[in-house]
Amino acid sequence: MNLCEIIESRARLQPASAALAFCDGRRLSYADLLADANRLAAGLSESGVRRGQVVALALEDSANFVRLTLALSRLGAISAPKGIAASQYLVHDGAAGGLAGQTILAVSDLRARGRDLAVPAMATMQAHEPWRIGTSSGTTGKPKGIVFTVGGIIAKLDLNAVPAPQAGDLLMLGMGAGLSFAAGFWVRALAFGATLGLPPAGLAGQAEWLRLLRATHLVTSPDAALRLLQELRQPDGSWADPPQDLKAVYLGGARIPARLHEALRVHLCGQLYNHYGASEVGVIAVSDTAMALQDPDCAGRIAPWVEAQVIDENGTLLAPGGQGLLRVRAACMAVGYYGGAGQVAGVSPFRDGWFHTNDIATITDDGKLYLGGRQDDVINLGGMKIDPARIEAAVAQDPAVLECAALTVQGLMGHPVLVVAVVANGAIDEASLKQRCSETLGQRFIPRVIVQYPKLPRNEAGKVMLGVLRERIRFVPANAQRSPLPGPPQ
Repeated sequence: MNLCEIIESRARLQPASAALAFCDGRRLSYADLLADANRLAAGLSESGVRRGQVVALALEDSANFVRLTLALSRLGAISAPKGIAASQYLVHDGAAGGLAGQTILAVSDLRARGRDLAVPAMATMQAHEPWRIGTSSGTTGKPKGIVFTVGGIIAKLDLNAVPAPQAGDLLMLGMGAGLSFAAGFWVRALAFGATLGLPPAGLAGQAEWLRLLRATHLVTSPDAALRLLQELRQPDGSWADPPQDLKAVYLGGARIPARLHEALRVHLCGQLYNHYGASEVGVIAVSDTAMALQDPDCAGRIAPWVEAQVIDENGTLLAPGGQGLLRVRAACMAVGYYGGAGQVAGVSPFRDGWFHTNDIATITDDGKLYLGGRQDDVINLGGMKIDPARIEAAVAQDPAVLECAALTVQGLMGHPVLVVAVVANGAIDEASLKQRCSETLGQRFIPRVIVQYPKLPRNEAGKVMLGVLRERIRFVPANAQRSPLPGPPQ
């Protein structure tokens, strides 16, 4: 059992077919991709890398990430982002500093070293053995290493809730190849013979790149999708034509606001698949365009291979329709955090065979999932609590609002103050917006301050970084209506 073996089988079936496509027009065949991965595997082996060892990757080029992941898989070694796990080796494709005692290896040197060496034997892996260490989103603190097994990634190849790219299709990555959401898609695309389009530096110029490569499928985050829309908007306010070959867009990382969903549907692609999931588990529920239009509050239908339950704070299972805390399990989920990280008061989110997401949720008897906020994001004002999603839903009814985030910040007297950060397409009517919050939520939950930003701070996976947003909001003395902010979050 080895992921590289699956890609090797695909290379034998269609050696001349394009495996990777680049924004400069170059294409790399399956045969050449495998040969390059094998050279890197030989160079790694010659450098001392062995089965079961963790190798840190500090790579700027997504193509190198794909190549090194396959090379390490062949050896039975474990790839990991730099700084997440203890590792003897660090591989880079640019300037990368390492830790004391760490062996630093350059991709170019490994390739040259392995050119004249025999291809290492394919490691036969057991299902429970790690193949990769990914990272958590980091929205609740420092990102944690997530241990993924060989059996989990192999199982994921056959688990798909959406039409997936096949031979002849081109899947474009609108996010880094190392993100867990993206990794599931690109691994499956290569296993089934599709072409993988790799992102340009900084993810800029994606609209033009979609057209040039004639991409049929796109994997992206809400934040990257918003930037893509901005590229499609012409200086005179008109819109460029949508990419003609694009058949489906897969969105993950955060909920898609209704107006952003509408703009993407009209100006980018009519078939959108919004994925709710967790880095630790993968996809949990999916909503397609039809479901989003019919039931915009629904996060999606639970994926067939996922078992999901809603429990109360004591761990008691709730009946369908009850609101509580979501826990899930699936054959493809991670086995835990690297080094036992992630415990709160000595309790791990991985327990009793389940992953406890800390998300507030409701599941209907027909498998639809409705999400509140995270348990630790619940807004508490003087003992009165509210899900921030309810505030955001009220604010999002303003026709100019594209997306928003509700949060509390500490006021000058030490009390929490309700603030809503907004990304809008034009000016917003604050008085009407506050009146709507009053009518639908009550006086207690009228935002004291509404701030407008060009974008919300998000991590690479697309999730709003509330901690970063909170740090950027400061209040001035009580006789001022609201504070001057230090500028939009970067």
